[in-house]
Amino acid sequence: MSTFPVEAVSFNGRDAEAPDVVRIIEETRRRSRCKWKDFAVLYRSHVNRDDVVQHLAEHEIPFTIENMDVSDTPEVRDLFACVATVVDLGSDASLFRVAALRNSKWIRNSFAMRCVRSQRSRKRERSFHWLQFWTASPVVRQCWTACAVARNEVDRKQAKTRAAMQLIGEQFGLNLDSAVLQAALKFAADWEQKATTETKELGEWIEYLGYFREACGTIPLASKENEDAVRLMTAHGAKGTRVFARFHPACYQPFFSRQLSGEPGGVSSRVA
Repeated sequence: MSTFPVEAVSFNGRDAEAPDVVRIIEETRRRSRCKWKDFAVLYRSHVNRDDVVQHLAEHEIPFTIENMDVSDTPEVRDLFACVATVVDLGSDASLFRVAALRNSKWIRNSFAMRCVRSQRSRKRERSFHWLQFWTASPVVRQCWTACAVARNEVDRKQAKTRAAMQLIGEQFGLNLDSAVLQAALKFAADWEQKATTETKELGEWIEYLGYFREACGTIPLASKENEDAVRLMTAHGAKGTRVFARFHPACYQPFFSRQLSGEPGGVSSRVA
């Protein structure tokens, strides 16, 4: 049982919530001399989480997002786009992303954006082909060259998916030491060990990844249990978690008034 009384605090509006949560964490830690990892923020949606993350970063407070899905992060999407382009140069969306990765100014070019809109409006017309645009861009030709170099290196070393992704990431200058890309590489390595995996080649991996996304699969970011950092987690994933203080974004007073028939809500609860 908890040895502390539960403290329920409600805010007047959503804008005040994230900065006040961060302020309370700082004040409570300073007053109680506890560690950052003794605080947890439970969120229902990514919007609630991102607001708190922004303010934690601004105050230089260490934090970790437990079981975060890295598959939609820009770094992982860049890596997957590079891999898809190496496997198939006709992968238009992936090639476009890789070109943007290598030259962000080019992607903002008005002619490029007009071509994108034109392709979307004519995607059912065979008369329009992306090559009319791709071959005219020196940036895309550079991407093709980089893809050819990466493909040759993969073939020369006969690299399977995990090792091939490492080679491709290095060829395109990605930061493979980042936690999210390490999670993606581990996911590929684990896939190679599955009983259903046959060739372990990049082509099979791309096909599997398509089915994986259709099934709404996630690639979790492993958290470090002993890391001294504020822990952000979903309300569902927090079951059984014991911390000094928990914060629940989206519990500002107008929200709770609707949910609990006028009763004030709470964002903070002290737990033994």
